[in-house]
Amino acid sequence: MRDPEPCRMKHTQEQTVLIKEKEENGELNEEEEKHYIKAVEKPLSCSQTNQKELKKRRDRVKSFTCTQCGKSLTSNKSFKVHMNIHTGEKPFTCDQCGNSFTKSSNLKEHMNIHTREKLHECDQCGKTFLRASNLKNHLKVHTKEKP
Repeated sequence: MRDPEPCRMKHTQEQTVLIKEKEENGELNEEEEKHYIKAVEKPLSCSQTNQKELKKRRDRVKSFTCTQCGKSLTSNKSFKVHMNIHTGEKPFTCDQCGNSFTKSSNLKEHMNIHTREKLHECDQCGKTFLRASNLKNHLKVHTKEKP
Protein backbone atom coordinates (compact mmCIF):
# COMPACT_ATOMS: atom_id res chain seq x y z
CA MET A 1 0.00 0.00 0.00
CA ARG A 2 1.34 3.44 -0.95
CA ASP A 3 1.72 6.30 1.47
CA PRO A 4 -0.89 9.01 1.08
CA GLU A 5 0.06 11.89 -1.20
CA PRO A 6 1.78 14.61 0.81
CA CYS A 7 -0.38 17.54 1.72
CA ARG A 8 0.70 20.70 -0.09
CA MET A 9 -1.34 22.96 2.18
CA LYS A 10 0.38 24.31 5.28
CA HIS A 11 -1.76 23.73 8.35
CA THR A 12 -1.76 25.95 11.38
CA GLN A 13 -4.07 25.48 14.34
CA GLU A 14 -5.94 28.62 13.26
CA GLN A 15 -6.43 27.27 9.71
CA THR A 16 -7.64 23.92 11.00
CA VAL A 17 -10.24 25.60 13.20
CA LEU A 18 -11.33 27.93 10.37
CA ILE A 19 -11.80 25.06 7.92
CA LYS A 20 -13.79 23.13 10.53
CA GLU A 21 -16.07 26.14 11.15
CA LYS A 22 -16.56 26.73 7.43
CA GLU A 23 -17.45 23.06 6.91
CA GLU A 24 -19.99 23.16 9.73
CA ASN A 25 -21.53 26.33 8.27
CA GLY A 26 -21.56 24.94 4.74
CA GLU A 27 -19.24 27.73 3.59
CA LEU A 28 -16.25 25.88 2.14
CA ASN A 29 -15.14 27.26 -1.23
CA GLU A 30 -14.24 24.91 -4.08
CA GLU A 31 -10.54 24.53 -3.19
CA GLU A 32 -11.20 24.14 0.55
CA GLU A 33 -13.89 21.57 -0.15
CA LYS A 34 -11.54 19.49 -2.33
CA HIS A 35 -8.91 19.61 0.41
CA TYR A 36 -11.47 18.89 3.13
CA ILE A 37 -12.92 15.92 1.25
CA LYS A 38 -9.40 14.57 0.68
CA ALA A 39 -8.67 14.96 4.38
CA VAL A 40 -11.85 13.15 5.34
CA GLU A 41 -11.45 10.29 2.86
CA LYS A 42 -7.87 9.38 3.72
CA PRO A 43 -5.30 10.56 6.24
CA LEU A 44 -2.79 13.12 5.03
CA SER A 45 0.92 12.70 5.52
CA CYS A 46 1.30 16.39 6.41
CA SER A 47 2.99 16.43 9.79
CA GLN A 48 1.08 19.53 10.88
CA THR A 49 -2.36 18.02 10.27
CA ASN A 50 -4.07 17.10 13.49
CA GLN A 51 -4.94 13.44 12.87
CA LYS A 52 -7.26 13.28 15.87
CA GLU A 53 -9.29 16.16 14.44
CA LEU A 54 -9.57 14.39 11.08
CA LYS A 55 -10.80 11.21 12.77
CA LYS A 56 -13.39 13.22 14.70
CA ARG A 57 -14.65 14.75 11.44
CA ARG A 58 -14.83 11.36 9.72
CA ASP A 59 -16.71 9.84 12.62
CA ARG A 60 -19.12 12.74 13.16
CA VAL A 61 -22.76 11.71 12.93
CA LYS A 62 -24.82 13.54 10.33
CA SER A 63 -27.97 13.91 12.39
CA PHE A 64 -29.63 16.78 10.49
CA THR A 65 -31.39 15.50 7.37
CA CYS A 66 -33.16 17.71 4.86
CA THR A 67 -36.69 16.45 4.21
CA GLN A 68 -36.74 18.10 0.79
CA CYS A 69 -33.63 16.54 -0.78
CA GLY A 70 -32.33 13.99 1.74
CA LYS A 71 -28.94 15.63 2.31
CA SER A 72 -27.55 14.95 5.79
CA LEU A 73 -25.54 17.52 7.71
CA THR A 74 -23.54 17.46 10.94
CA SER A 75 -24.83 20.60 12.64
CA ASN A 76 -27.96 22.66 12.98
CA LYS A 77 -26.06 25.71 11.72
CA SER A 78 -24.99 23.99 8.49
CA PHE A 79 -28.55 22.66 8.12
CA LYS A 80 -29.95 26.21 8.29
CA VAL A 81 -27.45 27.39 5.67
CA HIS A 82 -28.43 24.43 3.47
CA MET A 83 -32.15 25.24 3.78
CA ASN A 84 -31.51 28.61 2.09
CA ILE A 85 -31.16 26.63 -1.14
CA HIS A 86 -34.76 25.44 -0.86
CA THR A 87 -36.32 28.61 0.56
CA GLY A 88 -34.52 30.87 -1.89
CA GLU A 89 -33.31 33.05 0.98
CA LYS A 90 -30.07 34.84 0.15
CA PRO A 91 -28.98 36.67 3.29
CA PHE A 92 -25.55 37.79 2.01
CA THR A 93 -25.85 40.87 -0.22
CA CYS A 94 -23.13 42.69 -2.13
CA ASP A 95 -23.09 46.33 -1.04
CA GLN A 96 -21.71 47.38 -4.44
CA CYS A 97 -24.14 45.80 -6.90
CA GLY A 98 -26.94 44.27 -4.83
CA ASN A 99 -26.39 40.63 -5.86
CA SER A 100 -27.36 38.23 -3.08
CA PHE A 101 -25.98 34.84 -2.11
CA THR A 102 -26.95 31.89 0.08
CA LYS A 103 -23.43 31.55 1.54
CA SER A 104 -20.98 34.16 2.77
CA SER A 105 -18.14 32.40 0.94
CA ASN A 106 -19.97 32.95 -2.36
CA LEU A 107 -20.28 36.67 -1.59
CA LYS A 108 -16.59 36.83 -0.72
CA GLU A 109 -15.66 35.19 -4.02
CA HIS A 110 -18.07 37.52 -5.86
CA MET A 111 -16.35 40.58 -4.37
CA ASN A 112 -13.27 39.72 -6.46
CA ILE A 113 -15.25 40.93 -9.48
CA HIS A 114 -15.40 44.43 -8.01
CA THR A 115 -11.82 44.50 -6.74
CA ARG A 116 -10.54 42.90 -9.96
CA GLU A 117 -8.50 40.45 -7.92
CA LYS A 118 -7.67 37.41 -9.99
CA LEU A 119 -6.40 34.90 -7.49
CA HIS A 120 -6.03 31.82 -9.68
CA GLU A 121 -3.05 31.87 -12.07
CA CYS A 122 -2.15 29.32 -14.73
CA ASP A 123 1.35 28.08 -14.00
CA GLN A 124 1.89 27.34 -17.70
CA CYS A 125 0.97 30.65 -19.37
CA GLY A 126 0.36 33.14 -16.56
CA LYS A 127 -3.29 33.83 -17.42
CA THR A 128 -5.33 34.68 -14.31
CA PHE A 129 -8.90 33.87 -13.34
CA LEU A 130 -11.41 34.97 -10.73
CA ARG A 131 -12.59 31.42 -10.06
CA ALA A 132 -10.67 28.19 -9.57
CA SER A 133 -13.20 26.36 -11.76
CA ASN A 134 -12.37 28.69 -14.68
CA LEU A 135 -8.66 27.98 -14.25
CA LYS A 136 -9.36 24.24 -14.14
CA ASN A 137 -11.31 24.51 -17.39
CA HIS A 138 -8.55 26.67 -18.95
CA LEU A 139 -5.87 24.06 -18.14
CA LYS A 140 -7.52 21.77 -20.70
CA VAL A 141 -6.18 24.12 -23.40
CA HIS A 142 -2.66 23.10 -22.46
CA THR A 143 -3.44 19.37 -22.37
CA LYS A 144 -5.37 19.54 -25.68
CA GLU A 145 -8.36 18.10 -23.80
CA LYS A 146 -11.79 19.24 -25.01
CA PRO A 147 -13.54 21.49 -22.46
